[in-house]
Amino acid sequence: MIKAHGHNFPFRFHLRDERGDTFHLLYDNHSSKLIREDTGERIVPPAEEQRNWNSAYRVSPETPGRKTNDTNVLKIQLGLGCNYTCSYCLQSSQIQDAVKTGTRDAEIFLKNIENHNWFGDDVSRIEFWGGEPMLYWHKVRILLPELKKRWPKASFSTITNGSMFNEQIIQDMEDYDFSFAVSHDGPGHKQTRGPDPLDEPERAEWLKRAVEIFGSKGKMSCNAVLTSSNYDCNAIIDWFEEHLPGVIVGFEGIGYDYHGDASTRWTVEKLEDMRNKLASGLMDGSLHRSPGLVDYMYRFAETLAFGRPSKALGQRCGMDRAEHISVDLLGNIMTCQNTGSMGKHRLGHMMSLEKATLDTSWHWSKREECSSCPVLQMCAGGCMYLDMDSDNWKASCNTEFYYRTAILTAALFHMTGGELAYIEGEMLRPELPEFIETSKGEEVFSSP
Repeated sequence: MIKAHGHNFPFRFHLRDERGDTFHLLYDNHSSKLIREDTGERIVPPAEEQRNWNSAYRVSPETPGRKTNDTNVLKIQLGLGCNYTCSYCLQSSQIQDAVKTGTRDAEIFLKNIENHNWFGDDVSRIEFWGGEPMLYWHKVRILLPELKKRWPKASFSTITNGSMFNEQIIQDMEDYDFSFAVSHDGPGHKQTRGPDPLDEPERAEWLKRAVEIFGSKGKMSCNAVLTSSNYDCNAIIDWFEEHLPGVIVGFEGIGYDYHGDASTRWTVEKLEDMRNKLASGLMDGSLHRSPGLVDYMYRFAETLAFGRPSKALGQRCGMDRAEHISVDLLGNIMTCQNTGSMGKHRLGHMMSLEKATLDTSWHWSKREECSSCPVLQMCAGGCMYLDMDSDNWKASCNTEFYYRTAILTAALFHMTGGELAYIEGEMLRPELPEFIETSKGEEVFSSP
């Protein structure tokens, strides 16, 4: 700990200005306090109206979370079937645990909502999930009118691989004012996801039609996953500007290592190159073409302005919240929409909601590394259901660390004009698994 200006700070950021001179910032990842060491001046002025922060519930198998009937976000899993086989798919290991449902189940689902008041009266967002949700569009068409009638102010959204658009689907999405993302890895798509729908004239035309209708409204984006063979964000955006002009380009972050695919396994040298490219693009403005990346920096500045304490920090995905719920059409409740409801990730059933327990996940505070991490406020513990101490957790934690420190570097640059050289502090990192190769044997941003 570094004691200065009446406060204990776990981290000292060493930055260099344009002349090469070094200056220091002190940062507390638990109080969101960031100051200049020499003057004590806050880097981001406090917001005029401060917020009252409630403590997030710290879920774990020992302290399981609950789900409430006062649902705010409803995620409907239609099935985990897909017409693609993405190499890093986090759902692929869950397919055997997913139930199979039909149109009759969609009709019964609607009756249960009505007759048993499933989900309450205040649903504000409804998400349709696969697998590939458009494989199940016949069910979606049954659900849409009644869900809209039940919650007229709720928004609809989905994520698709973009290969199955047709006139009916686009019309439905326009009629119900959908927002959606197309998962596409740009120049790395064929290596990681499979056939590119833009290579097939008919599918390409429907994608371009979707951009024309929804892109101008800010209702559509193409989102790429960064992998060890495809991590240059500027090159990815350039590719989309050439092949699908007008679409907003976003990034789903680093592909997590859920089942050991080669595309999610990195060398330290590649992780450093990814971090440097991402930080440089955000600092020089070339990556401001991606609103989502800019938003990451803005949100970090916002945590400083409002002084968000770590006690208020839940999981980034939000699925640890009682009012966020993922269900299949049979009413089974799951950890999240990417898990199957017939295995260990089944939390309970809507008919006995009071018995449903979120005992499959770990809040960031249960992971020792998170508390001593300078990017805690950005990462929020990563995927909450990766088993603690597993190689998958270790790999995903380390790759996420490189990704988030790139955003931290850029955010600090825009706040101060200085470039982050290294971070001083007692950072506890998980041991690098053997499949993250390194010739350096040292952690990123450790003190020289």
